[in-house]
Amino acid sequence: MILPNYTDFKTGERLLLTLSGKKTNIKSNLEGRGMQIKGNNAASKSIRAGEATGIYSGASRGTRSPFWLPAASYYGLSAAGAGMVFVLMFTLLQDNGNEYAVFWACSISVAAISFAVLLREIILRGARERLAAARRRLDANMRGAVGINGGSAAKSGKFTLEKNDQLLQKIREKSDAAKVFGGLAEGHKEVFEMCEKYLAAVRRELPNVGVGSPRIAAFRRGTKLAATAHRFHLLKWAELEARSLTGKAREIEQIEEKIAVSQEALDVVGFALTHYPNEVKLLDSAAALREHLEGLQTADLIEQAEKAVIGGNKKRAAALYQNALKILSDDGNQTAEKLDAIKRITGEVEKLTTDEHDQDGF
Repeated sequence: MILPNYTDFKTGERLLLTLSGKKTNIKSNLEGRGMQIKGNNAASKSIRAGEATGIYSGASRGTRSPFWLPAASYYGLSAAGAGMVFVLMFTLLQDNGNEYAVFWACSISVAAISFAVLLREIILRGARERLAAARRRLDANMRGAVGINGGSAAKSGKFTLEKNDQLLQKIREKSDAAKVFGGLAEGHKEVFEMCEKYLAAVRRELPNVGVGSPRIAAFRRGTKLAATAHRFHLLKWAELEARSLTGKAREIEQIEEKIAVSQEALDVVGFALTHYPNEVKLLDSAAALREHLEGLQTADLIEQAEKAVIGGNKKRAAALYQNALKILSDDGNQTAEKLDAIKRITGEVEKLTTDEHDQDGF
């Protein structure tokens, strides 16, 4: 084995997710098999912001009502249950010699049906209505105003002060809702998308605003509010989404799937960097995610190369080692561990090349 301790290599062990100012350690599970990676490292070095923009664009979600069993089905089941209760109670009472077995069995069955009615019409219906009301309130906050999600103010007429105030109020409400449910990445995503639409609407409307119009000051205040909310919620979304994906990757055993999910996490941070390219936390997280991804790819290439050597395909093994060297060499962050890995892999390549030349000589 060229790198017996490669899973302890810092590219695999200290996956940094610093968007929240903390570090999350992700241990690289390199026991998966398969996936041949070509020598082109452009995908792992790039953020692929264009793809991320398409992947993480907004999408509306339908609202489902809480499950409710139809009355006919519910009472049919209740009647069947009451019949079973009657048979059971009648059998038990009759076996004990109770002369009023029929009366008591009927009474208990009627009580069972009464309880079923009470359960459905009062307890369950009340709980269902409260759940539906809570869901409607949440949806109202999380979907935002129709004026923003359904179309811009420019399309519906003049962008008046009243419309501006309404849209800003919706942004505030939606932002507050996302903060209450702080751990839901989707809520933060909807807020920053809403802010983007507001800012775009303001940019379109500004050329139509006359000099000295009170809308200028209102738009400035709104732009400041929306820009602040956009930054906060975009960074929060990127943190939560990237953390979720890296956690998912940690649980995956197949190396090709692990690499794919790790690339998704890198795309998330890359998308955020298209908006805030100088954000230090984003840059640190992108670097750590990229380093982690490169560690997975390199380890997989080394494993494949070792199998090729065992199988007698030294030419293929040398090519795989060269691909691994390219990934490690292209990274500007050359740590002691990487330099040691490069040295050992280079030695293996030279050894394979020498053996091949010796065989050609014979």
